[in-house]
Parts: sequence; C-alpha cells; structure tokens
Amino acid sequence: MNENYVVGIDIGSSNVRVLTGELGDSERIKLIGVASNPVEGMAKGEVKDPQKVNQALRAALEKAEKMAGVRIKGACVSITGSGIRSFESEGVLTRQEKGVISSVEADYVTESARKVPLPADRTVVHMLEQSFMIDGRAGIDHPVGMAGSRLERKVHIVTSVRRQAELLKELLEWNGVELVNIVFAPLADGRLIRASSGGEPEGLLINIGGEVTSFALYSGGSLRSSGVIPVGGFNISNDLAIGMSLPLELTEKMKKEVCLFSGRYGGALKDADADLEVEGVSYGVSVNETARIVEPRCLELFSLITEHAAPGGDLEGSVYLCGGGSRLEGLDNVAEEFFGLPAAVVTPAGVDGLVELAGDAGWVTGAGLLFEGMDLIADYRDNRVNGYFNRIINGFRKVVC
Repeated sequence: MNENYVVGIDIGSSNVRVLTGELGDSERIKLIGVASNPVEGMAKGEVKDPQKVNQALRAALEKAEKMAGVRIKGACVSITGSGIRSFESEGVLTRQEKGVISSVEADYVTESARKVPLPADRTVVHMLEQSFMIDGRAGIDHPVGMAGSRLERKVHIVTSVRRQAELLKELLEWNGVELVNIVFAPLADGRLIRASSGGEPEGLLINIGGEVTSFALYSGGSLRSSGVIPVGGFNISNDLAIGMSLPLELTEKMKKEVCLFSGRYGGALKDADADLEVEGVSYGVSVNETARIVEPRCLELFSLITEHAAPGGDLEGSVYLCGGGSRLEGLDNVAEEFFGLPAAVVTPAGVDGLVELAGDAGWVTGAGLLFEGMDLIADYRDNRVNGYFNRIINGFRKVVC
C-alpha cells in the first residue's frame, strides 16, 4: 500500500488526459506521469459511445503508467457536459423573539437546505454549504451562541444525469481503476488556483472545452453559481471554416496555432494584415480577417456566461480562463474588455515535475483533480475521518502497487 500518489483523469470533448502525481512534504505535487489521447464518442461533454471513449482512456492510462512506473488502480475523475444542473437551496429558521442560537438549530437549518428532492434520473455531484445569515447579516461561519430571530443558510448543489456518473465509474472499472471521487470540472480548476496562489478564487472561472464551456462564480470564499453552456472551441473552428470556406480540420489548427485578436482588445497586433500560415502553408487569410470571425463568437460566449452566472451583471474580482479553448492568443484581453475585470489564462502553476508536458491551460482540470485527491488524503491523515472519507481513502490505498 502506498498513499503517496494521486491520479486525476479528465475526459473532455476532444481529449482524455491522465495525470499521476507524487506527494511529498510540501503542499505541491510532483507530476511523474502524464498522458493525453484524442477521444471519439463524446458529445457536448458527455459520454455517448462508451466503447470509443474507453479506447482513448485505455491508451492514456497505459502511457501514464509507463511514464510514472506505477500501476494506476484509483483516481479522481472530472465531470461536465450539458446535463449538469446547479442551483441553490435554502434552509430557514425563524422565531418571534431573539434568542441564542443552538447547535441543534444550526444543524437543522443546514439539513433543511440539503434535503432537496431530485428526479430519479439525476444524482448529486456536490453539496457545498455557504456561510450562515442571522437577521440579514451574512458571512457568519459559526452562528452557535449568537443571538437572532432568523437563521438562514444556503447550499450550492451541483447535479448531473445519473447515467453519466455511472458511465464514468464503468469506464474506470473496465480498466481496473476504482473511482475515488467525481468532481465538477470548474471546481477542480478552482482547487488548482488555491494551490498555486495560496488564496481562494474571487471572481468568474471559465473553462472552455471543445463542445461545452463550464463556469463557476466565486465570491467571499464560496461558490455562488455554476453551470455549463453548450458552446465551446469547436464552434469557433466551425465559424472559421464557414467564413473562410476552408476545411474544419484546417481551421482547428489555425485557431490553435495562429489566431490573434484585433487591437481594440489589447495592444496592436504585429503583421495584422499579413497572411496566416498553417504548417508553412499560406491560405490567403490575414490576421484581421480571422479576428473579425473569432471575436464575435467569443463575445457571444461571454455574454451567455454572464446571463447564467450573474444575471444582474454584478461581477467582482478577476476572470480566470482555462481549458483547451482558452489557448487562443489574446483571449485574456478580450475578457478584460468585456467584463471590465482583470483576466488571465490559468496554467498548472501549482505542480512540479513534468510541467513541460502538462503546462498549458488544457491540463488545469486534471491537475486540480490531483489536489482534490491530496485534500482527501490530508483529511484522512488528520484523523478527521467519517464513514464517507473512510470509503474514499480505501480507493487511494489502491492507487499504486
């Protein structure tokens, strides 16, 4: 048995990524095995053809195991897709007169918020408890012993289609890997930000995948809203293909390698009127022509996210960009202009080791899963163990042989 390793598996619309990390004495994780393999059989971030997805997963697992020199037997896995639904539930207790709040009352409010009936075809991925509110005063973490007549607490609940969660578990089991935990992708991203910055995310996190974009709004140390938009990087490639009358395979490369944005969203572009070249071949399309097609799609995406994450438009903090679609050069400038907030592309800065192989924004979710696993092990080692953590840690005991 060896509890010094953690594994994260991120199954996206276009790639399966597997990361194996070694734990040490510090709060950082050393990457010792990473692998990425193209995947077919996904649609809008969900598994549609398990056999095809399994082929990609198996290839990625074998490569990561060979690189790390360990046998992967347990892992945390990400979940996203158009079937994700998030909402807030509230528990309330009221009195006619003010009184001292007891632990029983605090527990009652919390459990009331957590008890939400769900359709049979849905399952809970996360229940994230927020701070208490007493007589309209928010941000209270420990209400016991305080006086008030109205006690409230909200819980942010993330749910998925039950069958999708079951498919993830089955895919891992087919490869002899135990599912340790399922994590909504933007929450794994947020965990990586905490690891790399030493503080809680504050603002809007946007994970742009191939066919979907997931988001999480963090405020005051809590998750305020989250969700998935059925638009991603493939939509940009498709717009380029239609607008330029070029093959989709070519515009996908063009978008990843050489697409830039117009000067109104940042500094002036170099060679804005020069023809773009893809793998040494020019197609008679300039940087400005490309930007005029790409920018409206990016702005549309940001607008959709704002409508879902903060309908009132009340955004503070920073904008964090990650996922494969965030690698478009200049996208952070577009985000800063649109949201009026500082924006940056997040990379796996909180890890050591094979960072050169997994150092761009596409690996953020996988790296965040490693820190989610590290947290579970830390809870176990600190003797803060209940039945749930005991089951979880049993999976980590089997990560490597």
